[in-house]
Amino acid sequence: SMPGSGGDYSCTKSPTMMQILFPVKCLVNCKALLSGWPEKNNCCFLTLVSVTVGGKQYLLGLYDTAGQEDYDRLRPLSYPMTDVFLICFSVVNPASFQNVKEEWVPELKEYAPNVPFLLVGTQIDLRDDPKTLARLNDMKEKPVSVEQGQKLAKEIGAYCYVECSALTQKGLKTVFDEAIIAILTPKKHTVKKRIGSRCINCCLIT
Repeated sequence: SMPGSGGDYSCTKSPTMMQILFPVKCLVNCKALLSGWPEKNNCCFLTLVSVTVGGKQYLLGLYDTAGQEDYDRLRPLSYPMTDVFLICFSVVNPASFQNVKEEWVPELKEYAPNVPFLLVGTQIDLRDDPKTLARLNDMKEKPVSVEQGQKLAKEIGAYCYVECSALTQKGLKTVFDEAIIAILTPKKHTVKKRIGSRCINCCLIT
């Protein structure tokens, strides 16, 4: 299938290997993101997915990186081998949203400045969850909005902003479709705001 129309997903071998890395501090974010996908797991390698885009097969190797301070020196060693990064945060964890700009973007721009990255909001099913809202209210906080995610994506130069829920699987496939397209797209591209199947051009990256 063509880019943006959804891919043919299976766990078979394919001639072109792409590596997707999750440089996230809160491991639950990326693991939740992938919980709806077939898994071939060990401590770092989360899953293999074969995707057909534009009539060509791509084998995606989805990796997680340890976010603890103990791994700060080791983690960037894997960055040069990465085709695209997914910077994940939970929309019901404002602290993880802050870490995107304060920690992960500076690290990626230092060690992998020419590699595209997506900003991914996870756990969107909890945005309207009463218990979650009550917990956030007790801390005088509220969920990260779609608009906040889009604004940050534009500010940090992300390829696009996408949201998903592993529980409902809403937007889940779109995340990986967009990751593939980001790899195949030349560096000078239009930043996109994409939620589910809706895509709006917002600005040019130079």
